[in-house]
Amino acid sequence: MKNNNDLFLLIKSLTKTEKRHFNLFASTHTGGKNSKLVKLYKAINKQEIYAEEKLKSQFEGQALSTELNVYKGLLYKLILKSLRNFHSGKTITLKIREELDYIELLYEKLLYNKCKEKINKIKKLIYQFDLNNFLPEIIEWEIKIFREVDERKDNIKIPKLLHENELIIAKLKELNAYNLLDTDIRNFADIYGDIRDVEKEKKLKQLLQSSLLKKNKNLAYTSLDRYLSIKSFIYYLLGDYNKAIKMNKQRLVAIEDNNKYIEVHSDKYVTTLRNQIILNMTTHNKKEAYHALKQHNIYFKKLHPPSISNREKRAYYNFIFGLEMPFLAKNKDFVALTNLIEKIKDPIELINKEKNRINKMFMLYNLATSFFLLKQYEQSTIYFEHLLCLPSKKSRADMQSMARTLLLFAHTELKNYRFLISLLEHYARFIKKGHTYKFETTILKFFKNNYDNIDNPKHMRSAYIELKKNLIHIFNNPLEANALNNFDLIDWLNKKI
Repeated sequence: MKNNNDLFLLIKSLTKTEKRHFNLFASTHTGGKNSKLVKLYKAINKQEIYAEEKLKSQFEGQALSTELNVYKGLLYKLILKSLRNFHSGKTITLKIREELDYIELLYEKLLYNKCKEKINKIKKLIYQFDLNNFLPEIIEWEIKIFREVDERKDNIKIPKLLHENELIIAKLKELNAYNLLDTDIRNFADIYGDIRDVEKEKKLKQLLQSSLLKKNKNLAYTSLDRYLSIKSFIYYLLGDYNKAIKMNKQRLVAIEDNNKYIEVHSDKYVTTLRNQIILNMTTHNKKEAYHALKQHNIYFKKLHPPSISNREKRAYYNFIFGLEMPFLAKNKDFVALTNLIEKIKDPIELINKEKNRINKMFMLYNLATSFFLLKQYEQSTIYFEHLLCLPSKKSRADMQSMARTLLLFAHTELKNYRFLISLLEHYARFIKKGHTYKFETTILKFFKNNYDNIDNPKHMRSAYIELKKNLIHIFNNPLEANALNNFDLIDWLNKKI
């Protein structure tokens, strides 16, 4: 293993129980507690920041120093083996992969009848949970075993198996087509966010006419899930929230109709519940939103217990920043929102750990707007500026637009008038790059026209009244009104007036 910190990151990602298991596993498989690999593991585990030179000094004169890269590679593989052993059989997919390994071992021992038993067992699981991606490999093993045995009755089954394989491949191709369409739509949304002009609306409506979205009969569960997810998301982007809720509810029912699906497709279930919360928040249906949130929290706690791993921590903080925070803000529960924010220690460090750039943008944006609503404008400017400094100039134009807008208002509230000139220049450049919507141009005009009297409360009150009047007129256009999806500026102006 080269001079990098991959091994260090793997060790630091282990939970306490995983580390305890590794110590037992390594002691058993590498010659006891004093083996070279155990010593190396303990030395790296003690480090807060990876320092390879310190390791070489610590083991100077030993093979661990002169051949450190070799031992790092061996230790990495040993930890992965330990993890596989520790998590053995914990999920359906892991069970299937293990059974496939056993089939290969039994096949090498010429124990074909036991192979057949395991194949039948796996196929039941695969069909039960619609995990078709495993079937081509299973069918290949069936055919190999039939040919080895060379019994006439078995050879007759081979054409049937090949036909079964063709049907499975057709289903996988169908699912792949849905995944490609889903990727196109999500890439579109990641760039533009909420739709603000006719051309982009037209493109989404064309996608809605795709032949894949014309039928949903006889679809396997995974394809049906993609079908409903895609349609719900397109309707959401088009602002047709009632249809979006209807599609998402059908998706929820499809999972809940079979409780065993929830076990295997748990992430999809949580995502669908979150979508239901967001959609009901958007349509101001508090009752349904609270109901979905209650379901989500009950299940999420089962899925992500307190002894959480790095992946579970990430899911937990994505939930806090991406859902709970905007939910409390939308419902104006400012006491609960304040308490939630106070519980988060060093939010920037947490946000920086997020790998997905869109998730990172949402986390920063929701935190910034929460501080803005709580009138903690100094804090809000910090997170808006972090958001606008991300290397994601072509991501979520709608979010970047509202962040720039609220940053202007935040500095006005803080009486940082000297910052406004440069911020307005940046705002003007942002508009020129393809964001020439009436909302943004009206905001820019508002600040330019009132800059000379911006420290005059009486004048600004009148200016805010005029701005609200102009924005309400602009928002008569549903596409322009989508600017409010990320923040209700009219509501904030009402409080100012």
